[in-house]
Amino acid sequence: MPTNVIPNGSFETDENWNFYGSGTTPHYVTDVHYDGQRSLRCTQVTTGETLQTYAFFTVPTGKTYRFSFYAQFEEANNITLRFFIAPRMGGNSYCNYTLPDAETFTGIKSFNVDIPASTSDTVEVMLTIATKWLSGATLKKVWIDALEMVEMLPYEKWAQGYISIPQTKIRKEPNTTSGYWIKFEQGTPLGIKSLSTTNDWYLTTYGQNPTEAAYVMASNVNNIDASKPWYDRVVEIAEFYEGKNKSDLALTGEWCQSFVNVCVAQAGLADYNPWVSESNCGDAWGMISHVATPSKGCLVYTKNRPEDTASHVALIISNVAENGDFDVIEGNYEGSSVVNIRPTPMNVSDTNIVGFGCPFDEA
Repeated sequence: MPTNVIPNGSFETDENWNFYGSGTTPHYVTDVHYDGQRSLRCTQVTTGETLQTYAFFTVPTGKTYRFSFYAQFEEANNITLRFFIAPRMGGNSYCNYTLPDAETFTGIKSFNVDIPASTSDTVEVMLTIATKWLSGATLKKVWIDALEMVEMLPYEKWAQGYISIPQTKIRKEPNTTSGYWIKFEQGTPLGIKSLSTTNDWYLTTYGQNPTEAAYVMASNVNNIDASKPWYDRVVEIAEFYEGKNKSDLALTGEWCQSFVNVCVAQAGLADYNPWVSESNCGDAWGMISHVATPSKGCLVYTKNRPEDTASHVALIISNVAENGDFDVIEGNYEGSSVVNIRPTPMNVSDTNIVGFGCPFDEA
């Protein structure tokens, strides 16, 4: 279980937190402002034009963390809520996050924080939570709770986003004058990763050419979900392409492996799976991590002849049932030029199965 590096992030005691700013000092309360799965004790900001809550703690360097928090606003109001993390001894901040549409938000949000490598293995940081009542705002309450900052596994550094503008260009460089790889239609799901140099662009992956960097304008992506597991991201992308012709995906030839490569790469997993550059099933099977027990998001390799290493691959899109059945989506099934969900389930005991591969061992 990842360790939360924020001491007393659930405000169970009065320790570790300090306050400054104008207006009434915030205080810890025990109140029901969440569903009970976490602490009911939180920090409450009651009034004031500008108020900041801050804490100091030490974190390992050279890692990416996911920061999450719970917030609730008493009612729609003209208030901003911001989170800053910076070295205590001074220097450039690691993050400056503003909660979008804070005045109407209730729930959990998360964002990524990169702590770059340095000459020291650790760094002491200052976390600041800033609330500001803007012009015309009435003074209402804001509750903040359940602060967590945990080290992310490599594939968790990507979130799932969705193209919000028709014919969005996936650029070769993070600017509007560069060339582009492809245009994505509205609604296309894709993996995104924040760039440390700018908030205007996301790093993404052009699935058909996963070794090349690709970028998408942040304003063209919405409904970002940083909590979606890697296997749900991959399956969602695959199912989005159901019914698409291989030419729509710029795929040619025996394209079953190329199709699953697109889905895995477009979810932001290419860096951890070098086999996504292989279009041959047998070659990819020799590179992917093999698993004895398949699960959602794994690949199933089959062969048509005993002498084949592997001649076809499909993506598992369901959990495996007690009887061993599971559903798959695939390209080039029985020579089809369209992405299909197979009409009948496969079974782990099918005799033509070579084995199962997984983008990550902990599938």
